[in-house]
Amino acid sequence: MNELVKTRRVKGFIGWGITGNYLKTLPSCSNNYNVVFEQGHYFFKHQLNNGMQSNALTLVLILVGMVIGHAEAQTDVRIQPDRGGKSETPWVTPSRTLQVEMGLQRKKEQEDHTEIQHPELVLKYGIFNRIELRARLASATEKYKQPHYHETGLQPVQVGVKALLSEGTGVFPHSSLIVQLGFPKAASKDFQADKIFPVVRLNMENRIADLFEIEYNVAAEWDGSSDKPSWLYVIGPHIALSQNWQLFAETFGSLHENKKPEISVDAGMLYWVSKNIVLDLTTGFGLSRVSPRNFIDGGVCFRFNKL
Repeated sequence: MNELVKTRRVKGFIGWGITGNYLKTLPSCSNNYNVVFEQGHYFFKHQLNNGMQSNALTLVLILVGMVIGHAEAQTDVRIQPDRGGKSETPWVTPSRTLQVEMGLQRKKEQEDHTEIQHPELVLKYGIFNRIELRARLASATEKYKQPHYHETGLQPVQVGVKALLSEGTGVFPHSSLIVQLGFPKAASKDFQADKIFPVVRLNMENRIADLFEIEYNVAAEWDGSSDKPSWLYVIGPHIALSQNWQLFAETFGSLHENKKPEISVDAGMLYWVSKNIVLDLTTGFGLSRVSPRNFIDGGVCFRFNKL
């Protein structure tokens, strides 16, 4: 009863992929189908005892293996954080992936006013390859010298989505849109707003070369008290020094009706510890009189794949 054992190796990854080998083995005395998981791959073993064995079942096993392998495999694309500077990436969190971004910031608004975020936390979960759910929570302390007092608490929680608009080709940018709502009562008493407020941000990126890209955002943000939004912009180059290190510099600011414009600059770096962990550090200062005097910001981003 010499038999031919057909072994089909199926590995799932972004974009799908199958590699296969057919191996002759020692004689066996039974017909069966089984699935073996080994080192991140699924192996489908189908023992054939005659040329009339159904190919349909083999095809079904292979297709099922493609789905299972794709679900289990980790993404080959490294983590793309919103953190690191004021611009936010157009990249969307991959499907069934939880991404956590958190950091500390000290910002000197004016000579007598300092704000400390400890920390800011953004949770992102990919529900499709083009859409992520997101939530922002931030604990902050506002310190004033004249009069001398401080407030500490939770700022209004924001919840929303990011949707991929374009993957970018040629001169057309990789782009996505963020829409969030801030909830005034989902905050500490001293930080509550008057009403629900929206945040709308368009994120774009043009890759000029393998090691050089430009990120730029435009946004409209409401503060929960005024009916008029603040219009924000940010633009800056990102330069890869190596596979793990990236430097960036930005100019950013905001415009609001009946107020002088804010204009600031910053610079910083990103370091990818692995495909799933990245560290960031940013420092900057204001150029206009009404802009924040200076700030420093640092944090970490990590993700859990295929939850």
